Amino acid sequence: RVKVSDYGEKELVSIFTNFFEQKKFQKNPFIAKEISKGIKQIKEAVKLAWLEEDFNDRTNMPFSQFFFRGHADKSWLLKPSVFRGQYDERFFYHEMQRLEPGVFKNNSVFDNLALMQHYACPTRLLDVSFNPLVSLYFACKEEKDTDGLVYIFNRIDFANEDDADVSALSKLALLNGKQKLELKKDLKNNALNENGYYAQIMNKLDFVKEYFLEPVLVKPKFLAPRIKQQAGAFVIAPFDDQEVEDFMKSICCGSILSPA
Repeated sequence: RVKVSDYGEKELVSIFTNFFEQKKFQKNPFIAKEISKGIKQIKEAVKLAWLEEDFNDRTNMPFSQFFFRGHADKSWLLKPSVFRGQYDERFFYHEMQRLEPGVFKNNSVFDNLALMQHYACPTRLLDVSFNPLVSLYFACKEEKDTDGLVYIFNRIDFANEDDADVSALSKLALLNGKQKLELKKDLKNNALNENGYYAQIMNKLDFVKEYFLEPVLVKPKFLAPRIKQQAGAFVIAPFDDQEVEDFMKSICCGSILSPA
């Protein structure tokens, strides 16, 4: 394993150049922009070399069979932003529609959630990437005195945004807390209260208990350049953060530490 501390700047540049020429990442404008920031990105590129070599040595499997998520602090939990505080996602959803009607017009609910995520609004979506370099970037990008972490997840079947389970889970963002509890109770009892407020939003086609049992990996439209550049996908959550945490842990097959 290469250790950054064992090399001077010129040697790091040489390692960096050879690595990126082999991987042909230099044509990616997102990566090129980060490269230009200097020696910190050079060190990160070398860390990716460690990541891939170490991962292949241990698993004898290519990266393409996995997806990834980078945390700048290894203590952070695997949960969507809406569960990290007392956020009213219904308020944020309608407020974004009010503030940016041209952007949020005529989209599916899931599309709007993906755009909200792009605008750094709290949502029930958890960002992941099919590109390990992108996840490594997020594990390294903040100036923190804490170790970062790249999670590696087994590639599972992904859904499309217009699939029925994605549509149903997305519509949870349109309900307030009381309505979510009411829906959760009805799902448990296998009985839809057609007089409930949520019944105006979630039709009978949405009311399938299996849709709400676990999170779903969704490959989105490239509604914003950032989603395309980051080879992004989303995990959409059902009712609470523990469901997401448990699900992500169940498909996690390893992690790589990014030292501070």
